[in-house]
Amino acid sequence: MRQIKKLERQDKHSFKHLSGVAYPGFNNELIGRVFDLRLNSQDTRLYGLFEDERALGIFRYHDFQMNFHGEMIPVSGLGGVAVDMVDKKEKVCLEMIKEFHEISLSQGAVFATLYPFRLNFYRKMGYGYGPRMQQYGLKIKDFPTGDKSDCFWLEPKHDDEWLDFYNRYANAHHGMMEKKYPDLKAQDELGIPRKKRIGVRREGRLTASATLKFVNIPKDNLFSYDLEISEIFYEESSDLKSLCAFIRAQEDQIENAIVIDFDEDLIYSLDNLNNPFDTSEIFGGAHVGQKVGYGLMYRVLDLERFVNILGKRDFNGANLSLVFNISDTMLEKNNRRFDLNLENGRISNTKSAQNSIEIKLDIADFSSLMMGSISLESLYRHQRADISEPKKTPATDAALKPVEKPRCWTMF
Repeated sequence: MRQIKKLERQDKHSFKHLSGVAYPGFNNELIGRVFDLRLNSQDTRLYGLFEDERALGIFRYHDFQMNFHGEMIPVSGLGGVAVDMVDKKEKVCLEMIKEFHEISLSQGAVFATLYPFRLNFYRKMGYGYGPRMQQYGLKIKDFPTGDKSDCFWLEPKHDDEWLDFYNRYANAHHGMMEKKYPDLKAQDELGIPRKKRIGVRREGRLTASATLKFVNIPKDNLFSYDLEISEIFYEESSDLKSLCAFIRAQEDQIENAIVIDFDEDLIYSLDNLNNPFDTSEIFGGAHVGQKVGYGLMYRVLDLERFVNILGKRDFNGANLSLVFNISDTMLEKNNRRFDLNLENGRISNTKSAQNSIEIKLDIADFSSLMMGSISLESLYRHQRADISEPKKTPATDAALKPVEKPRCWTMF
């Protein structure tokens, strides 16, 4: 008989075996340390699907607080999904996902989130695409020169200061998830080298930071490498300018920069827009400036609970009556319609005098739409949504458009 239960100390061997099968690139000793760390975590729980005494699969449950259009809401995270090779195609993963949803709902989560091992597998389970991550291949000499005197290396003694800055940033930007102090110590406990970070301090307060990593060191030249830059957080454009000046100052030692960010327009902060180190072209004349990747996915878990949190959102001053017909084949209670009546941008119990606009779409696309990862116009254009009055799509799109697209640097 199959059952899902929380893992206990005696399940460490099963955890190491299944993790090793699913993630062969991971060091076995590291997997053991991960088990010890996660087993005692307040915000993470380990589960396994067992048949009698044998573990068929495992997964992690995470508790997060996520910024949803300015309000911090509870969301869950699914990680570490692993199924034994002899149990593939036996619906082990499906059973674990169903249990994950039940746990998430019992904990009050509004959204479920995950990083997929395969995008189409989780789309079938109602997960929609999240933010598009951009990877730029740039020349260091194309970064603007400037004053970098406010930049400094962030060290372990700055952990409290950085954590306060990060959560301040998370509370100001849609999609970001809060961090806790144990998150910063996790790498130390796992024996993983700390990330190198630079910061910008103005008037005694940290206002920007970026993570740096040296990559692609050729074996035949110890003095040649690229600089990878990620997790770029800044409060003012002047802070970004200082970070860019710091990077530019490294041109005597580093030629190329690999910049990873969610900002599709980041290249406009450079002095030169036409000098990526990837010299190939698209269609014979367009320079390759960046790669795009899809990672984090979102799923609305409970429509009724979700509608309740929309009450605080401003829908850009719109006056509209919308009727959403949602298709959800996995969570039956979401397979229904709900009305969204807007008056001066706020949800109203009074139906607008205008005729209602009916929108039919899948829960996965609805989740992406509500997160702001995709526009309604785009869903309609690509036949992912049916709209009763297509001519009103621009007005409806304007109402649903977020102030900013989501971004998230929380890996799990």
